[in-house]
Amino acid sequence: MKNIYTVVADIGGTNTRFGLCENGRLISGSLQYYGTQDTAYESFTDVLKQYLDTTQKPVSQLILATPGYIRSNGTVHAVNLPKSWCMDKNVLEAECIKNFPSIQSIQMINDFEAQALGVLGLDEDKYVHIGSQELIKNANKLVIGPGTGLGVCALTYRNGEWITFPTEAGHVYPSFDEDKKSLRAAIIRRIKKNLAKERKEDEKPVTIEQMLSGPGLRNIYIALK
Repeated sequence: MKNIYTVVADIGGTNTRFGLCENGRLISGSLQYYGTQDTAYESFTDVLKQYLDTTQKPVSQLILATPGYIRSNGTVHAVNLPKSWCMDKNVLEAECIKNFPSIQSIQMINDFEAQALGVLGLDEDKYVHIGSQELIKNANKLVIGPGTGLGVCALTYRNGEWITFPTEAGHVYPSFDEDKKSLRAAIIRRIKKNLAKERKEDEKPVTIEQMLSGPGLRNIYIALK
């Protein structure tokens, strides 16, 4: 039987992680990290080439978990990635035909949809129970991860299978605070002013991601100074 080699990638705003699978199983020691914002990589293809050179295997498939909304035609509204990184499936397929002829297929998935599906594979001892409520089997789940941005994906169980609902919830606005003198309202106003000043642009509404993420913690810290 011919072995099938697949490269899986988790593409984040800070790091891009690669792994190599043989017949669907991750090869031990194959994980490697690359800096997404490293100026040595002008495109995602540059990073991919460097990783493929280390595998020395005839990789035939790519599975890419990318931040942002993936449209039905394969185009991606990518967020938190360098502007020179084009993550559109059609463009990547053309580049692979040209540079990596062994690759026959590319699959793309929202990064937090991938995280949510991964949660389903965790053993029970990997969970930490918080609060007093009893766990309900097959109850709805919400997977949240603050990083460079804020990833959110919901899971619901229907007709014997889990269905994912990837979102761009990090880009919604915080709920309105009627008390304009509250600390929360003051922090949001200060973040709005600081971001406009840093970016040299007009003030824009603050999003959840600009508060609940790695950069968001910095924004809150500066607002409180």
